[in-house]
Amino acid sequence: MKLKRVYSNIIPFKGYIAMTVFPWVFIRESAKKRYTPTVNRHETTHGYQQVELLWFLFFILYGLEWFIKLFFCKFNTSRAYHSISFEQEANVNQGNVEYNNSRNLYAWVKYVFKLTDK
Repeated sequence: MKLKRVYSNIIPFKGYIAMTVFPWVFIRESAKKRYTPTVNRHETTHGYQQVELLWFLFFILYGLEWFIKLFFCKFNTSRAYHSISFEQEANVNQGNVEYNNSRNLYAWVKYVFKLTDK
């Protein structure tokens, strides 16, 4: 899957490098040089997740899971964000060059009940 790159000063929020809204990946203009192949693999994984959940369901589940995990993470917003199953799948596998070629459908599900230490 090849995402169309869009460079922006608005999306994503400051502090983030990129954000995928299939079929685009929005890259922060000031973070252009930090958009590495590893970040691209991470964002491509999000693209696959969005396709398998028909895009809108991905964002509903993403927000709902963040909200629920916020309570389990004692309102630590960073830990709640890193504990979202979609983020965990992308983070764990972003270093694997072949991951998106062999990724199973709904691979993010195994991370739903896990919290990260971040």
